[in-house]
Amino acid sequence: MRLSERVQRSIKGRSLWDILGLVGKNIIYPFYRLSPSLINARRRDQQFDLKFGTDTGGTVEYKALDIPIEKIGKGYRYQPSTGGMIARQLSALEIPFDDFMFIDYGSGKGRALLHASSWPFKEVIGVEISESLHKIACKNIGIYSNPEQACEKISSHCADVTEFEPPLLPLVCYFYNPFGAEIMQKVIQRLENSYNLKKRPIWVIYISPVHKNHILERPHWYMVNEGENYCIFMLKPEVFDAET
Repeated sequence: MRLSERVQRSIKGRSLWDILGLVGKNIIYPFYRLSPSLINARRRDQQFDLKFGTDTGGTVEYKALDIPIEKIGKGYRYQPSTGGMIARQLSALEIPFDDFMFIDYGSGKGRALLHASSWPFKEVIGVEISESLHKIACKNIGIYSNPEQACEKISSHCADVTEFEPPLLPLVCYFYNPFGAEIMQKVIQRLENSYNLKKRPIWVIYISPVHKNHILERPHWYMVNEGENYCIFMLKPEVFDAET
């Protein structure tokens, strides 16, 4: 594929904001990958796959994924979360995990699902639009066996996140910058609609929060915690209660 065709495919369907974000991400990404902390994290994650016989590593460019043609231009490359990244965010949540379901939006090969299963969630699920990545995730889930695993109910769903109905349970929703502003807004709206159906705690862990302002500008959310390259949000129940 010629460079011009690759560029056209990459920006197809994206807003100007998403295109600018994608350009910035591609400029910074090569330097970010060379940081000592990330190099060490990649080594640890390679050891994870070697230890458990899984295939969760590597980076898959968006144009190489089997995304439906009408959805092209809405997401980003597949890049797995690191175990340390997930552990830090989940450890910061003071919640009764066995009451909560963990959902990874844009779950790829299932790395985050496997790591999240070390916490005693009621259930751990992933939502991934690429059928090829979903199939790899299912295989990884079937292979994975860890004595430290606290949740054995893990699954991957091949679905469009904008059409996925969140279960009516307390939720921890995980995003590793999987898609652009348009999809993020639609998913957040679905979470709000779901809360209206049944009021319960809903948390959002957003790693590499490129579009965090699209959550902050919505009146139903507040940022509980923010650190280097992550934000944690929670719905404001009092706002919904005031509207009803």
